[in-house]
Amino acid sequence: MLRSSTKVTAQSGTVDLVSVHTYRLTKTYTPDLYVASGRELGRTVTQLAKQLKGVVAHAHTVTVAATDSHSYRIDYGAMSEELTFVFRDRTEFELVCRFPKGTTSSACTELLTSFTLV
Repeated sequence: MLRSSTKVTAQSGTVDLVSVHTYRLTKTYTPDLYVASGRELGRTVTQLAKQLKGVVAHAHTVTVAATDSHSYRIDYGAMSEELTFVFRDRTEFELVCRFPKGTTSSACTELLTSFTLV
């Protein structure tokens, strides 16, 4: 496990990874920004997928820590990366899971269901 002031990462082998990154927002997030934030995140995730020579395979809303959150899965090569964005006040939490494409990740499920805002 690696830990810094803005990131915690756990990795198993060279493939499976779960990570939480925190970012400070310039403005306070409120639920009425959900649609606009989704548009911006969608553009950003699409650019990331292109950089990885992959595609955004899935985009949907998930509930994390009792909060509607944007979640995206990028498939690239033999890998999938799931990015989930949770906002609270002036903090963005980016939950990242990486796992072999075509599989599911119990660690990712555990991250999304156990993540809490304190």
